[in-house]
This record gives sequence, structure tokens and C-alpha cells, in this order.
Amino acid sequence: MRDAKFIYSNALHILRFFTALYYSIDRMPHNIATFIRYNPPYTFIAIGRNCIVYGKAPDEGYLLQMVVYGIGFYIFGKVIFELFKHKIAEKM
Repeated sequence: MRDAKFIYSNALHILRFFTALYYSIDRMPHNIATFIRYNPPYTFIAIGRNCIVYGKAPDEGYLLQMVVYGIGFYIFGKVIFELFKHKIAEKM
């Protein structure tokens, strides 16, 4: 379990690096920009940046991505919870 926490911590750190908080993806090489563009946290950041900083309405593509990510993560979480709910209840 200790190793899983280490892997999870590093994965979140790498994910945070690929969210483009402090830099524009327009300056990145195409393959890296594509990877960042489909990173779930970047979708939320891009919508917020467009609304707050640039005063533009959110792009429909990003809104669709948010909905798909939301539904996908909900289903993933629900499946994981159903698989491990007995173990969760035992630890409580």
C-alpha cells in the first residue's frame, strides 16, 4: 500500500505539470500540445481562463470534454466503489 501512495503522488505531480497553468500550449510542440489538450484538468483550466481572462464564452468542444470526463470518472468511481465497498466498510 505504501508503494501505491508513492506512485499516486508522483502521477499527480506529473499530471499537474501537464495542465498548462503557467504557460500557453500554443508554444508547445504539436504532440505535447495534443497530450496536454486532452488532459482532464486542462479542460477545466482552459474554460476558466477563456471566461475570466479573455472574457469569451467556453468552447463547445471543451464543454463536451468536461461532460464526457465527468460521466467517465463517475462510472469509474462507481465501479471501483462497488468492487471494494466491503473492504471500505471493514476499515471503518
